[in-house]
Amino acid sequence: MRMNRTTICLDEPILARVRARAQRMQKTLKEAIAELLLLGLAKVEKIEKEVPSLSLLKLGKERADISSRTRLYESWEEKV
Repeated sequence: MRMNRTTICLDEPILARVRARAQRMQKTLKEAIAELLLLGLAKVEKIEKEVPSLSLLKLGKERADISSRTRLYESWEEKV
């Protein structure tokens, strides 16, 4: 599966839940986040700039070093 390059910034409590879910599902963080997005349990809240090419995920950082940045919407929080 080919994905576009995106930076996803998660707060530490949300990141901990995603890590726990990934462990339960025996998947990587990238696979767990992609599955949440595909199932509609999470969605991108905001895209600050059009992103050129989800092969690289930078997780748990307050601010990304690149200008194209998204935040994961927390609507799935109760389901994780």
